[in-house]
Parts: sequence; C-alpha cells; structure tokens
Amino acid sequence: MPAFTMEDFKNRQVLEKLQVITMSQIGKHPLIGFRNLSSGEKKKFNKALNEYVRNSLLIEDWEILLQNDFNTICIDDIFTQTFKAEHHTFGCPIDTDIKELRKPEEV
Repeated sequence: MPAFTMEDFKNRQVLEKLQVITMSQIGKHPLIGFRNLSSGEKKKFNKALNEYVRNSLLIEDWEILLQNDFNTICIDDIFTQTFKAEHHTFGCPIDTDIKELRKPEEV
C-alpha cells in the first residue's frame, strides 16, 4: 500500500479519524468539530494535522498506524465512564425520549 496522499483526504472515514487524532493532539476533546474552533485554534489544528501526516503517515502501512492512534484515543479519551452518546450526535439529532416502538399497522 502506498504512503498517504492528498487523494486519501477524500475518504470521509480517514478525515474523521484525522480530526479526532488532531483534536486530541491540540488539547481539545476529540469529538469537537473543526467549525467550533476559534481562528487561532484552527491554525493550531492545521499545523498539528500537517505535522501528523508528515511525521506519521508517509509510510506504506499508514492506515494501520492511523487506526491504532484512533483506537487509542477512543479507548483513553472518548469511551470513558462519563461518556454519554446522546451528547455526541455530530449534527444528527437522536430522539432519546422514545417510549415504545411499534410496527406500523397495515392498511
């Protein structure tokens, strides 16, 4: 497998993993969205992202390293005792007040 390229930025899963890793590196909660950063924090994020790609992903097995770094952050920083999924919907609101689900009655 070739080293990381600009083409890999088009892969949504790769982008999400990079965002989680980079947020953690700059001292932000890994699930904070880029759009929620100040302009100064965005510059810090971009610098950290470029350094991570340059220092870590320009190898043949970059996907394994990316996944391992992502998994470590998930275990250590995200899925902790205080994690509540309803606080992290990424713009996809979830109705957590569902009382009962029923199969629709046939007409």
